[in-house]
Amino acid sequence: MRHLQKIVNSPFCDKLKNSEICVLGIPYDSGDFERHGSSEGPDAVRKALWKLYGWDEKTKKSVFEKSICDLGNVVFARGDLKNAQKRVKKIVEKINKKKTISLLGEHTMSAVILEKLKVEEVVVFDAHLDMWDNYDGFKWSPACTIKRMVDLGKKITVCGVRDASKEEYDSAKINSVKISEIDEINVKKNFYLSLDMDVFDPSNAPACVCPRNGGLKYEEVSKFVKNNAKKIVGLDISGICPNYDNGETSILAAQIIIDFLTNQ
Repeated sequence: MRHLQKIVNSPFCDKLKNSEICVLGIPYDSGDFERHGSSEGPDAVRKALWKLYGWDEKTKKSVFEKSICDLGNVVFARGDLKNAQKRVKKIVEKINKKKTISLLGEHTMSAVILEKLKVEEVVVFDAHLDMWDNYDGFKWSPACTIKRMVDLGKKITVCGVRDASKEEYDSAKINSVKISEIDEINVKKNFYLSLDMDVFDPSNAPACVCPRNGGLKYEEVSKFVKNNAKKIVGLDISGICPNYDNGETSILAAQIIIDFLTNQ
C-alpha cells in the first residue's frame, strides 16, 4: 500500500489479507499548541507493547494469538495537512472492513478517519470539549476536533471533559452532543471509540499534549473498554508526547489496546 512507512520492529506482523485487525500510525502533530512532539506517540506505543505480556487472565486470551497487521505510519510532509488528510482517507477506505487501531499524533486525524467510516455513534474520551468551529481562524485545530465529527453527522458522546468554554458547552447543546460520566455511557449498538490520552489524570498519564488535573483512572477506562470491546468497530489513541515522561503514558495506552484486543 502506498504512502506507508513500514515498522520493522512492530509486535504485529501478519499480512493484511489474513488479518482480523489493523494497526495504523498517523504521526501528524502540526496543530499541537501546548506541548509538542505527539508525532512520536505512535512509535512509543508500539515500543510499549513489547514490554507487556499481552495476556488477559479472565478471558484467557493473548494479544499475540490474534491475526493483526501493522500497516506502518502514514507518510506526509510535515505540516502538510491537506496531503496528510488525503492519504489517510485513501488508506482508511481500503481497510474499512477491518477493525482498526489508529495511533495518532494529535487528535484531529480522528475526524478524518471517521469521514470514511459508516459508523453512526462515536464515544470520545477527552479532557476538552473541542467544540470550536474554528480556533484562531483554523478549522482543523485540535480544539475543533469534536465539532468536525459533528459536521460529519455523527452522534457524539463525550466523557472526561473538565476544561471547556461556555461557548463550547453552548455549541454542544445546540448540536446534541451528549456529555456523560463514564458509568452513564450506554451505547446499545456498534460504535467508534476515540481516546485522547489527556482524559486520564496526569498522575496516570503525564506525557500528554494538554494535561488537565482531575481525570479518569486506568481502572475506569479499562472496565469500559473491556465491557464494550465487541461493539467497538474502531479505536484511536492520540495526544502522547513521549519526551515528557519515562514511558508511563505510552504503557498506559498499550494497556488499553491490550484490554481491547483480549476482550473481542
